[in-house]
Amino acid sequence: MKHTLRTILALCLTVITAFCMSGSVFAATVTVKDSNGNTYTAAKVLEATETGTNAYTYKATNDFDGFFGNEDYGNYTLSDRGEIKDATGKVISGGSLAYDKENYDRSSDQATLASYLQAYAQAKKITGTEIKSGTTDLGNGFYLVRETASGDKNSKEVASKPALVSVTSKTEAVTITPKNDEVDLEKKIVENSKLVDANDVNVGDTVNYQISTHFPTYDIMASEKLDKDSVVFILTDNFSKGLTYDEKSLAIKGFKAGEDYTATYADGKLTIEFKDETIRNHQGQAVVATYTAVLNKDAVVNSTDGNPNDVTLEYTNNPNELNKHKTLTDEVKTFTYGFEIKKVDIDNITEDLAGAEFVVYDKDGKTPIAHIKYDKDGKPEVVDSTKETTVKGDTIKFNGLDEGEYIIQETNAPEGYSLLGEGIKVTITADKEDGNLTGTATITADGNGVIDKSKDQGINDNNVKIENKDGAIHAIVTIGDKKGVSLPETGSKNAMRLMIGGGAVILLGLLYYGISRRREREAE
Repeated sequence: MKHTLRTILALCLTVITAFCMSGSVFAATVTVKDSNGNTYTAAKVLEATETGTNAYTYKATNDFDGFFGNEDYGNYTLSDRGEIKDATGKVISGGSLAYDKENYDRSSDQATLASYLQAYAQAKKITGTEIKSGTTDLGNGFYLVRETASGDKNSKEVASKPALVSVTSKTEAVTITPKNDEVDLEKKIVENSKLVDANDVNVGDTVNYQISTHFPTYDIMASEKLDKDSVVFILTDNFSKGLTYDEKSLAIKGFKAGEDYTATYADGKLTIEFKDETIRNHQGQAVVATYTAVLNKDAVVNSTDGNPNDVTLEYTNNPNELNKHKTLTDEVKTFTYGFEIKKVDIDNITEDLAGAEFVVYDKDGKTPIAHIKYDKDGKPEVVDSTKETTVKGDTIKFNGLDEGEYIIQETNAPEGYSLLGEGIKVTITADKEDGNLTGTATITADGNGVIDKSKDQGINDNNVKIENKDGAIHAIVTIGDKKGVSLPETGSKNAMRLMIGGGAVILLGLLYYGISRRREREAE
């Protein structure tokens, strides 16, 4: 009986001892704090075997055995005490091999080790235990935790930096907070040394653009171990029909065309594609591109749609996933305005005027932008124009004008009409909402000859008729001429004869007076 009892006690002691000595029966939890739906994988680098109270021995797992002593991956070594040393013999991790959370960045030695381990794991297609943004039980060991699949909740996010964690029976819970890089994209118009989201110009004017972004930081030190062309960084700028890109204007500070990137332009689309090597060698570096375009005759006028110019950035957000790209987009708009002129009899606005002629001057009141003449049938024609000027029926339309004041000056009146004495001022004032351009403008007209508002004609308080058609606003300034008052032709000829005759009589009288005075002096 005693023998049996001793046997049972011995067995219990053996079980208890084995239970205490074995690390495999303990399972520690690893929690990843992530709210973006990313997937993480914990790959065991070192096996940890408990040899005593809080004492462990470490050896490389079969997956990572080829990592140590490998010159292609930093030439790290593993000592019998579980110390990981770099090529110079410096101890990078030792003891519990806990990851240095205070130096969780690219510059730390442990971050460099993690990067090389990540590159090795990718090259060898090492998987591991999946952690989906939550808590997972892991056995004793030293792990590489990396983001292997990116969620879509944050379109700007780049894959987080890899982490190194030590899991043992004395560390029952490990929490990892991934550090992510975010790529930004900003498209602006440069106007008067300021960066704006919208501007307004004349057709023919140059618009200056600037794109600002930066290369992602992938935290891959051995980036040459990744598959060729595994990372992309492509900017695509889409010009609307009303914008003509200047292919000689592109400049990217610090980078050279052909060497660092290629730029192609076709069908209104500018594509700037950076080379794989450039992306790797300049991780985290700012990218600022500038270029220009000209607002052309196809520009949309007086419309909230304006003439947009948007840029899209396609970039690799996780090099651990093949062809895993994300995109960002930003847009700016250029607006332009215009107005129309219709010239009529001021007393009969349905009657067009033959022989009328006028010039429209730019904002300075001196530079002509259009010369218009009406033919014998009262139909207008453009004699000369520096702006986009079109004629439709009895109306002249001036397209693509910046906001400001314009002067309409009549240079020749129709027969029987008085010439307008002073010019008509047309003012274009850009409409704004919360300080931002809306794409439409308020048109006002002042001066002698502007038809007063009329309910029947739809002319508003600004003496402008507004029509909304074809998705754009049409502002029509109606100008009227008054019939002149002049002497009949025969009357004017008689008056001239009387003046000539009167002058002759005066001259004869003066001549007679002079002769008489001379005779009187001679008689004396």
